[in-house]
Amino acid sequence: MGALVPLGSTPTHEPIGMSREVNPLGEVEAPTADTLCNSSKQNKAVGTNRCYVDKSESTVVSLFFFIVTFLGSALIVHILKIIGLEEVYEAYLVPYWLTVIYVFVKAEGRKFEEYGFSTSIKIPYAIFSAFLAFALIFLALILGTCLRIYKVSMVSNFHVASLIMYFIIILISSLGEEAIFRGYLLFKLSESLGIRTSIFIVSLLFSLLHISNPGYNIISFIQLFLASILLSVMVVYGGSIVYPVLYHAFWNYAQVLLGFPVSGHEYKHSLFTLNYNISNDIITGGKFGLEGSILGVVVTLLGLIVAKEFSLNVQSK
Repeated sequence: MGALVPLGSTPTHEPIGMSREVNPLGEVEAPTADTLCNSSKQNKAVGTNRCYVDKSESTVVSLFFFIVTFLGSALIVHILKIIGLEEVYEAYLVPYWLTVIYVFVKAEGRKFEEYGFSTSIKIPYAIFSAFLAFALIFLALILGTCLRIYKVSMVSNFHVASLIMYFIIILISSLGEEAIFRGYLLFKLSESLGIRTSIFIVSLLFSLLHISNPGYNIISFIQLFLASILLSVMVVYGGSIVYPVLYHAFWNYAQVLLGFPVSGHEYKHSLFTLNYNISNDIITGGKFGLEGSILGVVVTLLGLIVAKEFSLNVQSK
């Protein structure tokens, strides 16, 4: 995937697939929450105490935010290339993305916590998020080796400084992507569309925005769509984008260390190299890497199941 409200303690709700409306901050909205508003034409925004005159307001704001964010990003990339920057990292765009989010939130008179931007986190969930990502990538490596999809060999002289730099770049990029998709957009859309529809739309956008990456195919689309659902589950249950940021960053970084391309992007330095025995892109992922392979889809689906079960167990304690 190429690159901040405490956990609730109420064990009686299930954000995904439940019959009652869910608060993305990890709380359950009572079935009669709408009665808190004075008019039947108003609705209580999910995750807030604010009433909106028109449900379509948040949808329109979300669309405007999306346009401003990505048209501005395209302009910045164009300018950077004009001035001679050979390689434009996604991390260069993050300050602009965060600035746009800041302006929108302040213009609405809202609190950043309402959009998942909180550092008040549960340490076990944070550790789990990072560990799960690493574990899934290593599982994919083991399965791929056992199935003889590729042969793994360790790099004799790896570049420590470059690997540290890669982690910083990936962490910043992950923060930016999560702030946009699982932060502002997901929370804003949920005010009018509900959490399940919002997750679907955000996941669709997230996957399609990788379409220009080298090697993107239908398998890549499915894997990224599932990955976005997984990341959304983390923020819905946890209430903070800290968790998806950690998962996103460690998922990408683990791929770098093991020698996989990351969403179609090659990294010069790694700890391992992969020599492929099979040329079928559906099996290997081709230029897109693990995320473009059947194996990537399988481990991501497994991660989604584990993440949801772990989240339920954490909340039940």
